[in-house]
Amino acid sequence: MRALGICLRIMGMNAQSQMAYRRSLFMMYVQQVFGRTIELASLWIVLSRFREVRGWTFYEIIFLYLLNLLSYGLASLFVGPIARLDDLIRQGTFDGLLVRPLSPLLHLIARGLRLIFLGHLVLSGILFAICSAHLDIRWNLLTGLWFFLVVIGAALIQWSIMMIAGTTSFWFVRSRALVLTAIYSVRGFIEYPITIYDRWLQVLLTFVIPYAFVNFYPAQHFLGKAGQTVFHPAFQYGTPVVGAAMFLLACGFWRFGVNHYQSTGS
Repeated sequence: MRALGICLRIMGMNAQSQMAYRRSLFMMYVQQVFGRTIELASLWIVLSRFREVRGWTFYEIIFLYLLNLLSYGLASLFVGPIARLDDLIRQGTFDGLLVRPLSPLLHLIARGLRLIFLGHLVLSGILFAICSAHLDIRWNLLTGLWFFLVVIGAALIQWSIMMIAGTTSFWFVRSRALVLTAIYSVRGFIEYPITIYDRWLQVLLTFVIPYAFVNFYPAQHFLGKAGQTVFHPAFQYGTPVVGAAMFLLACGFWRFGVNHYQSTGS
């Protein structure tokens, strides 16, 4: 409980420091929303020409985008310095965290609260309203609860992948390229249904870097596309389980990295 109290206090101070520059924070919100709007416009341009992609219509692909954006926004709220761990190790800053009365991981999570990603959540809410109006999804208490579990599981998957990529800094020191590849390059594949890709890429996105559980498999359930099975029909219910497993894997990998950490001497 004491560690949780310290963690919440650090988060509060971090949030206050970011709110001190509200105009700058607002402009970053605008920048993010503008960037995501460009991405959505590119999807619209593609779909306006081809009408559908392997049986997925424009609003169904927007639903994929929604799940990806919402879970990424939630994950990114708490992963800040971990994704830039190579800088902390290279500068010797991480050494100071090892002697503080809070675990380094909790300290980085608390210190890494980034309010800028609240913009993702606002835009996700808008997209959710649009998708609900154009897609035949029957929302009720059970469906809403499952959607909540899917979003939490998807956020854990995204957070864990960023965690694992960042943790490699304990061995490689400079791992920014790997982090950026995991966060942006590989994740970019799930903007479209994975059925459009070759089999090896479907295996990669399902069993190696399980981004497909962020949006494709749960979307099959919500949109009634169980007939487009890639590996097994049960995968459409696997997001919360995969999220929990990835979270445990990421935390275990982090502990392994900390236990084998050697200071750079900076």
